[in-house]
Amino acid sequence: MITLRGCDIELILPKLHATYLAVRRLLYVSNTDALWNVYFVYFHPIIKYNVIFWVNFTNIGWVYLLQKRIIRTIVGVGSR
Repeated sequence: MITLRGCDIELILPKLHATYLAVRRLLYVSNTDALWNVYFVYFHPIIKYNVIFWVNFTNIGWVYLLQKRIIRTIVGVGSR
């Protein structure tokens, strides 16, 4: 288990991934504004709150990739 100043990254990544999956499911039944609301209510606060703990974290790339993936899903852009 990776712990940085009380921040457990193994608890953060599943929450972010669950939000990504929720956005993917809502993609076909709601509009873009609703998807942005889901992003800013569930995904963004986790990143914003825990960013102070990620200064010395070497695997921050996983969080960055998940953030890119959810934004691409909302906007409707492919991976390339």
